[in-house]
Amino acid sequence: MGIPRHGEAQPVDDFVLPDLWCFHIYSYHAVLELNGAPQIIQPGHASIVPPGVRTVYRYQGPSDHVYFHFEPVDGEQKVELPLVVGLGERFKSMDDQARKAVGYFPPNRAYPRSVLWSLLCEYAEIALPDQRPNLSSSHPLVDMAVKHIEQRLAGEITVSRLCDEVGVSYGYLGRLFKTWLGCSVLEHIRNRRADHAEHLIVSTTMPIKVIARAVGVPNLQQFNRLMQQTKGASPRMIRKRARR
Repeated sequence: MGIPRHGEAQPVDDFVLPDLWCFHIYSYHAVLELNGAPQIIQPGHASIVPPGVRTVYRYQGPSDHVYFHFEPVDGEQKVELPLVVGLGERFKSMDDQARKAVGYFPPNRAYPRSVLWSLLCEYAEIALPDQRPNLSSSHPLVDMAVKHIEQRLAGEITVSRLCDEVGVSYGYLGRLFKTWLGCSVLEHIRNRRADHAEHLIVSTTMPIKVIARAVGVPNLQQFNRLMQQTKGASPRMIRKRARR
């Protein structure tokens, strides 16, 4: 992966990668020929090209883009996608994520790999808005965020800090949670706190106020409201029913 600057030394690049896929995000105007078929690219476009395709770029001046070259994965669900897609309002967020990932490479490969998979999923969502493809049973960035949440249930959790740790924008993380978990980030945090609290209420003799602190809601009024809204009963009623 990298952010090369093209179109200065020579106006044309002509190459074939026999074993690697190519994913690019563009911030310039050019003509991209794939096995002789021309594609117009412009700022805000992205492309994904399979291995073995003759690729020719015809630049219109100094041009830089973010690129990822990667090996295909065997055994995954196959989804047919267009070669070039306009990213629209998601362009800036995706371009920022890609450029940040390049900064971590090569010493850290895990984070750039998860970002690449995230970008490919988002590319597919944009290309196939009516067929949201299930490219995986889980999403690596959602998994990462969920792990951070689980580790901090007893403390303060803010979505903005969570976004910084995962490396995505506030809006994009929200879309990921809606897509993969069916709820917002804040709803997931509330549900996990309530689930953990219910487990402690039912399976231990810990005082209710101690349990409230253990799940990051030390204010008893707020804790009671949380349990009423998510479990349909107060903490004391949940414990009373369990004993009964």
